[in-house]
Amino acid sequence: MSGTETGTNNRQSQSIELSEMNSAFLSQNNPNPFDQATSISCYLPEGSSNGQIMIFSSTGVLVKDFTLSSQGMNQVTIDAGSLKSGIYTYSLIINGKVFDTKKMTVTK
Repeated sequence: MSGTETGTNNRQSQSIELSEMNSAFLSQNNPNPFDQATSISCYLPEGSSNGQIMIFSSTGVLVKDFTLSSQGMNQVTIDAGSLKSGIYTYSLIINGKVFDTKKMTVTK
């Protein structure tokens, strides 16, 4: 019976993943922490006219800004050489509103 329950849970997870593709999504940067480069993936739903990923220092100062040029999946790569060691936050901004924010760590 446990095998059947597990199979049911897997199907539920797949349904959730498919329904999430209709809304915006911001992934955790990978790798994190990083000392060379990292990538951030996000999804802009249809109807999004303006998307950005903004990176802020631990004191809240904007240090980088990436314009997302298309609806659907987007990915940005960040070079650690352009940042000092420390903890940063990054936010997905859609149509001028903050959708989600995550933390990343730069180590050198």
